[in-house]
Parts: sequence; C-alpha cells; structure tokens
Amino acid sequence: MDSPVDPFTSVIRVRKRDWLYAALGSVLLLPWRAVAIVAILLLAWLLAKIGLVGQNPELQTVVTGWRRHLLNVYSYLGLAILWVAGFSVTLKGRQASRSEAPILVGAPHSSFLEALVIIMCRCSPVSRSENRDAILISECQKFIRTIFVDRSSQASRKAASQAIIDRSRHEDDGQLQVFIFPEGTNTNRKALIQFKNGAFNPGTPVQPVLVRYPGYEDLDLITWTFRQDHSYLFSVWFLLVRPINRIEIEFLPVYNPSEEEKCDPSLFAKNVQAFMATQLNIIPTNLVFHKYYEEYCRKYRPGVTLAHAKKDQ
Repeated sequence: MDSPVDPFTSVIRVRKRDWLYAALGSVLLLPWRAVAIVAILLLAWLLAKIGLVGQNPELQTVVTGWRRHLLNVYSYLGLAILWVAGFSVTLKGRQASRSEAPILVGAPHSSFLEALVIIMCRCSPVSRSENRDAILISECQKFIRTIFVDRSSQASRKAASQAIIDRSRHEDDGQLQVFIFPEGTNTNRKALIQFKNGAFNPGTPVQPVLVRYPGYEDLDLITWTFRQDHSYLFSVWFLLVRPINRIEIEFLPVYNPSEEEKCDPSLFAKNVQAFMATQLNIIPTNLVFHKYYEEYCRKYRPGVTLAHAKKDQ
C-alpha cells in the first residue's frame, strides 16, 4: 500500500458517557429530528417533481426561468437538513460563479452528508447509476441534473466523462456547475487518495472545496468507508442523538490550470490534490481503491475478484 496511512479503515471506540448521551438524545432529540428530516425530504421531492414538469433532464441540462428560482429555494433544504440534525455550519471563502469555475472539486469525501453540500451549492453531482431509482432522492437527483455513471461499464464511464466536458464548456448561463469528489470513493479524511481525472479532463478552471468535521477526532461518526465495524444506520443514529454536530465548508481560490496541465489531466489532478492536501494538513497519496481492495482480498478474502470491488465502493 503506497501510503503510511490507511484511508479506508475506520475504528471507533464508544465510551460510557457517549452511550449515556446517546440514550438521552434518543428520547429528547431523535423523534422530532427524524420527523423533521423526513418532512424536508418530502418537500424536496415535491419541489423536484414540480421542477421536472415538462422536461426531460437527460436531454435538457440547463435550468432557467422559474425552475432556476425553484432551484434556489431547493438549495436551502440541504442547509435545513443539516440544521435540523444539529449541525453548526461554518462557511469560509466564496463560491465562484460558473464563469469563473464551471467545476467544483471537493475533498475529503468521507460521508453521505456531502450530498447536502452539493445541494447547498446548487450544483450537479456525479453519482452511481444505482442511485437513479432510489426512493425519494431519485427525482431530486434528476432535478439537479445529476450525471449518472455505471462504474462497471466502460461505455458508461466514457459517457459520464464526456458529459462533464460538455457541461463545463457549455456557454449557456442556465447550465449548472458540476460538483465532483475526485477521490471517487469514501475515505476516513486522514489522507487524500489519488484523484481521478474526470474533473480535470475538460482543462477548465476548478474551485477546490474543503469539507471538514471538527470535533470528531476521538469518535468519528462521520466516516462511512470500506473497513469499519459499525453500520451506516449506527452512524446516522449517533449523529441524530448528539446535541451539536459541526461541519466546515471552505471555498478555496479558483485553480486556473497552466497550458501543461490543460494538456495533461493527470498532472492537473495531481497538482490540485497536492494543493488541497496542503490546505487540509494531510498527505496526498497515489493510493487508489481497487489496488487497496486487491491487497486486502489477498490477505483476508482469497478468491474475491476486482469485480466485487466496484460493488463494494
């Protein structure tokens, strides 16, 4: 493994006082928070359903007129969910306009919560094709013009890459910015794994966006990655019963690629990765998930192939 840090493992140790807080929160906080979040999700679904009336989002990728105003309202629902879940949200810097940076690149990518950051930024994400028909969020993803990709299909990956290029170079102001987490999978925020080239193939300026969760150094309930003993639902439950959670979103200055970087997406990606790692005070690595998975399987799951890795990501 080409890294002194294992970015795909998360181990938490819940102390007695944590269990006590969780018990109290389950009675005092969880019921109304859960109801409020479901209500917001239903409202988001309704707004998305209205916004899609008379449109095919796969053919019409621009959002203009009354739909743009509806999208502005919709974007506040991401913040509303964080607030209801007890998150104190700190914003640093300024989100660039689409003319300044058609693509936003976020890191580290460690949690499902980052989907709310994308909504707040009024951007189109890149998402797994399995999420296209997910309950409640299916219409929401179509409304914000999500680019879907089947990771097991080379043709789908190529089509998604071309869609990113086309949208980033589109001159219509109604086109949304694209928000990509170039690590391509979840990590534990202790290092940045190798950035994929998708966000950098167009050769356009990008705006790096850092996502931090202060206060989770001892009990990291945020991380949802490959190797961990606790479940997804456990993380959601523990977050909802905590009185206060914190998230910090920092918009860094727009990164304008050099001529050399425009011609070499891998170099562009590597330099942006190094820049973001410096700002985060963590190390950049050349580690990629499928190589980590292969090494893990050799040690612990003989006979499992790389095809399973794409399902586990």
